[in-house]
Amino acid sequence: MSIPLTERQKKYKQKNIAKWKIADPYLCYPSTEKECPGCHKMKPIREFNICRSNHSGLQPACSSCWKDRMNAIQEKHKNKWMDRDPYEEHLTGKKICSKCKIEKSIKEFNISKCRSDGLQHQCNACKQSAIRLRKYGISQPLSDTCDICGGKKVISIDHSHITGKVRGTLCRACNTALGLFRDNTVLLSKAIDYLKQ
Repeated sequence: MSIPLTERQKKYKQKNIAKWKIADPYLCYPSTEKECPGCHKMKPIREFNICRSNHSGLQPACSSCWKDRMNAIQEKHKNKWMDRDPYEEHLTGKKICSKCKIEKSIKEFNISKCRSDGLQHQCNACKQSAIRLRKYGISQPLSDTCDICGGKKVISIDHSHITGKVRGTLCRACNTALGLFRDNTVLLSKAIDYLKQ
């Protein structure tokens, strides 16, 4: 059940809707110049990048000051990631996955340099499950063995490239072999006949 908006919230929402409908903030800006808080100079508004989250529709600082600021931030944090091994930094060697909420070994998390602890927030199993769900509509593999050879090494989901329908699970070798034969049964039967000679 949604909570009804107050009059103040309705006005704020209408104001924001109007703001986001602005096609060109340069045309709607009240003057042709704006003061940059970085270099303290009055500059033409065309020297300020568009920033629709700002009330004016333009970034507060001019393009050159904004670029200098971003470069300074990158330079400041550059050494933070140089020669960093997040696996060695963890004292406990364990981390809780944000999806399954299970404490796992840090080796089950991929490295992510943009995160403070240097590791991704989801474990590899949850990440693979999300990919399977997005691509094929299933969260778990159908089985843990290859449907052709019965092997258990690097199981992947096999699907038809024409219909997109999931057919089963295959090891990497069998999946690659089917792909090289372009899922063509005539070619496969010719290959079988060839091997029987």
